[in-house]
Amino acid sequence: MREGLNIYSVITKENSGGLDKTAIVYRGVRTTYGALLKQVEETGRTLAACGIQADDRVALRCPDSAAHIVLALALLKTGAVQIPVSFTLPGAEVRNICEQVSADALISAAALPDGWQAPPEMQRFTCAGDEICLQKFLVQSRIAPGLSELNPAFIRFTSGTTSSSKGVIISHESVLARTDSANAGLKISSDDTVLWVLAMAYHFVVTILLFLRKGAAIAICESPAALSMPQLLASEKITLLYMSPFHYHLMSESSAFNAAMLEHTRLAVTTAMPMDRGLAEKFHAKFNIRPRQAYGIIEAGLPCIDMDENDFKPGVVGSPLPSCELRIKEPDENGVGTVMLRTPGMFDGYLCPFRSRADICENGFFNTGDLGIIDESGQLVIVGRSKNIINFAGMKIFPYEVEEVLRTSPAVENVSIYPVKDELYGEKPQADIVFKADAGNHDELLNELRKFCYSNLASYKVPKSFNICDKLEHTVSGKILRRN
Repeated sequence: MREGLNIYSVITKENSGGLDKTAIVYRGVRTTYGALLKQVEETGRTLAACGIQADDRVALRCPDSAAHIVLALALLKTGAVQIPVSFTLPGAEVRNICEQVSADALISAAALPDGWQAPPEMQRFTCAGDEICLQKFLVQSRIAPGLSELNPAFIRFTSGTTSSSKGVIISHESVLARTDSANAGLKISSDDTVLWVLAMAYHFVVTILLFLRKGAAIAICESPAALSMPQLLASEKITLLYMSPFHYHLMSESSAFNAAMLEHTRLAVTTAMPMDRGLAEKFHAKFNIRPRQAYGIIEAGLPCIDMDENDFKPGVVGSPLPSCELRIKEPDENGVGTVMLRTPGMFDGYLCPFRSRADICENGFFNTGDLGIIDESGQLVIVGRSKNIINFAGMKIFPYEVEEVLRTSPAVENVSIYPVKDELYGEKPQADIVFKADAGNHDELLNELRKFCYSNLASYKVPKSFNICDKLEHTVSGKILRRN
């Protein structure tokens, strides 16, 4: 076992006085903190018997479940470095990640990924009621010899679709610091019960571990969310929503949800992608709770949460939390520039290729790649991604800004704006449009939408062409899959 802080030890110590309190609600089963820690200890012994040891790099492929939490904590306890892998990734992508990190093992719930052959030496065991497969790999070479010196807990691969994933290294110390920092805004306590609907593979490091540190109960929704969310909201006293705009849309539109379900809810946080004003207002009108936008970055944790009691403003993600520093790099004449962050619990480096945080950050500040502006009240407003800027004849177009306007059209269900190459103008804005099912004739709707755009946007920002789609594709973490 390597020396140094271990976040699992912190969780056990902080919950020593509340072992009889509910930790997890899943499939109708309540698991107390005492029972959870016992399951983790037993699973840790099982992993050790399977040959998992400190510093091993272990890919964890598990759906959102009680077993996912137990396995993740058991890996932390052993000192292994876990690489969360979305359960929805195809087998080829799982294999690619395992090869990039020279993984020592893959732990997979239910079965190995599609296209994988189970080797004779594959080991099976049960964890929190689920069957688990563990496959050890013969690792020929050890990458990044200095990795273990960082005391890594996680290597998180980003879900970006326009550049290669880097493998973000997060140490036990960074997990502790960023969960402390995030709680300055979220204020989680043992009185909280959280409705969990997001992918644990992408949202475990800050939120799940923070909830566990503070003794909160986590009510895990099974798929499909449209069925399990109403059931949990009706049976549990949910105090915190931490969801993507997709889930807020589902609650706003479906008659399966009612205001009484949220009578105990003190905070509703939206994350993963921007929320438009229309959805925020619709949710507020139905449930009398205003969603708060959060700004999460895997390299920097959760530096900003909009806690303003006033009206919802698209793109506003709040003022930096205490101890988080924010700068706008090279602002233009309107104050828009690249968002730079320095926060407690910053990432410790990139794995592929290996680079330390000091080699990546500028004077300790991380370049997020997001474009933002600090408004008159001191809050950060995200206006787009620097790599997603559309350069139309030298004029900048921010896709999020155009999307926000188009979503206010009563006929539009969803929209994605992206650039297409043009010999004359350099790039032109193009739109993928999903119309509402009962909106009407598509040809007539397009004519009306063009008129709507010219009435509400500068002419150069109006999409030059529209593609009508049945739905928009999303990444596994819930973000719109943008075309290049």
